[in-house]
Amino acid sequence: MGRLVRLAQGYELKQKALISFERGPD
Repeated sequence: MGRLVRLAQGYELKQKALISFERGPD
């Protein structure tokens, strides 16, 4: 279960990084 949580958190971080990257570094 811990592995699944870590996977979900990593995915969330990746999505946030992608979104901020698309907006461009401010």
